[in-house]
Amino acid sequence: MNLNLFFPHVTATLNGVSALLLMVAYGMIRADRRKAHRFVMLCAVVVSALFLACYLVYHFTAPIFVFAGQGMVRSLYYVLLISHVVLALVIVPMIVLTLSRALGGGGLALIKRLQDGLFLFGCMCLCLEL
Repeated sequence: MNLNLFFPHVTATLNGVSALLLMVAYGMIRADRRKAHRFVMLCAVVVSALFLACYLVYHFTAPIFVFAGQGMVRSLYYVLLISHVVLALVIVPMIVLTLSRALGGGGLALIKRLQDGLFLFGCMCLCLEL
């Protein structure tokens, strides 16, 4: 079985599950259910880490993709690709910092500011992906 045909479906599923978990966690914190929020957020981090692992394995083992489009479509493709890579590189340390502060019981005010920033940054990433 060729795993390169399997990984895109796995990564899409993991990414969707992660998005659903984040929405559930948002609802939990809005309802002031902190323990449930914490559990769901930890589940989202685990699922996202699995997504990242599968995504990297796929892209390091799959044949190199050369975009065949021409003109404006090619430019748009590379703008989206480059912004996707840059945003992915920037958000990982932000998530690690927020997670370490949350698990370590760091200042709640700082965690709240980081979470607000991550929420806005995530929304911006989703808009660029669409």
